[in-house]
Amino acid sequence: MGIALAIAYLLRLNLTISALCTLLPDIIDKTISAVGGPGGGRYIGHTLLFVFAVSLVFFCWKIRYGAAALVGGISHLLLDIGSLVPWFYPFKNYEFYDDEFSFVEYLKDYLSWDDMRFELLIVAAVSLTALIGLRICRHYRRLR
Repeated sequence: MGIALAIAYLLRLNLTISALCTLLPDIIDKTISAVGGPGGGRYIGHTLLFVFAVSLVFFCWKIRYGAAALVGGISHLLLDIGSLVPWFYPFKNYEFYDDEFSFVEYLKDYLSWDDMRFELLIVAAVSLTALIGLRICRHYRRLR
């Protein structure tokens, strides 16, 4: 979420919508898997069709909201690339995991230091770059 929020901040988009749309694929797919559906936590919410449909709904409300939703959804899919992401489902067949999703196991795996260390470094680097960029922009605006 940190990367999506940093991008949305730099583009001056709605941070709340970007954060919601960053979480939405996992909210949808983990719920489907927890009640016995397919996918092992990556199913319809992790598709481009889903991201574009959600973005379209926000776009109809306000163009900048649609852009914020797109930033959140696409950044989530890009950061999940390390494992199965069914980008083009239902237009392309994917072999989904039949494992039942366990939220407790997910938290144990996700909250491991090895995974968090990498993500924290990425968020810190993007945030630092954004802050330096903003300082430079403000400096040049004052010089005019």
